[in-house]
Amino acid sequence: MGRPSSNTAGRRWAWALGLALVSDALSFPVQWAAPVQLGLDLATALALWGLLGWRWSYCLALVPEAFPGLASFPSWVVVVAALYGLERLERTAPEPAGADRGTGMAVEEAKILDRGEAAARVARWKAAGGKVVFTNGVFDLLHVGHLRYLAQARALGDRLAVGLNSDSSVRGLKGDKRPILPQDERAELLAGLSCVDLVCVFDEPDPRALIRALRPSVLVKGGDWPVEKILGGDTVVADGGRVLSLPFVPGRSTTAIVESIAERYGAGFKE
Repeated sequence: MGRPSSNTAGRRWAWALGLALVSDALSFPVQWAAPVQLGLDLATALALWGLLGWRWSYCLALVPEAFPGLASFPSWVVVVAALYGLERLERTAPEPAGADRGTGMAVEEAKILDRGEAAARVARWKAAGGKVVFTNGVFDLLHVGHLRYLAQARALGDRLAVGLNSDSSVRGLKGDKRPILPQDERAELLAGLSCVDLVCVFDEPDPRALIRALRPSVLVKGGDWPVEKILGGDTVVADGGRVLSLPFVPGRSTTAIVESIAERYGAGFKE
């Protein structure tokens, strides 16, 4: 049962106390006490069922049977005591993981994390029995080839963590004209994909240090890389994981997009 708001808890107290007091007041005339009391007990039970749920209503119904001496006390004392205990239990009940403290509802976890946060997230997934897949790249001008590749990588496990080359890393690899999109935007685009569970930007020329920090279950690289030459593969294999190479989609690349734009519009390109 979800944690009630203060308004809900207040309504529970008011309804239960009011029904109990009415039940006591109407039970004094002996000649019609039995049938009226039976009806009121039934109404009270149904009301409590709707307000508290069947488990707590059943427990409240058993109180007089378990402790006959309580029958001599006004019924509102028993109800108030039971509701006080219920409220205390609900206040101290642990919130579900990833729940908002104000509403108790699940909230989506952030996907773009720094290295320390990413390592802790991956460790938690693995501790829960999840298989974490890792891949990395520049992902500049996200295109259908990227989407298909990332979806295939995600299908190899339960979670997909993506290492993203920072702007300085990309410039070192591809020259000063790249990347076209800055790292914050590239990370946001990746995080918006349902197949991606985590994005971590790294500054190094290659992802080996990030892989050592995350310790993924599966390492995936796109293209025609021989498995034994995929950087970081030794770390994953040493941990008992797998290293795989997935093919790129032919003719789909950021370079091809840039060349196509330059060919079609050149210096005269206007929006």
